Amino acid sequence: MLPKEHRLTDKKDFNYVFRQGWGLRSEFFIAKIVKNDRGVVRFGFVVSKKLVKKATGRNLIKRRMSEAVKFFLNHLQGGCDVVIIAQPVIIGKKFEEIKEAMELLLRQAKMI
Repeated sequence: MLPKEHRLTDKKDFNYVFRQGWGLRSEFFIAKIVKNDRGVVRFGFVVSKKLVKKATGRNLIKRRMSEAVKFFLNHLQGGCDVVIIAQPVIIGKKFEEIKEAMELLLRQAKMI
């Protein structure tokens, strides 16, 4: 689990990122990113009910995405809020594949 200062938790924060953020797409994820004035990168994860019906499956994917981000937390620069939305391709993928895809996404966003 990500440290509390690196998590987006409020619905208003998610809504702000969705409205104001710019988008980025990779094979496994869609990311919405917006600058913040906190100086800390905060992440939120979304897995749709259309993707996985059961909450346990959605939470498993969210935990894997969170752990993948955790590997790169010390290398991230700038203060921004990021919401990462899982794509259907992610179902059944191993953690290593998710981690590699997350690294590519963060490099695309010029956060690493």
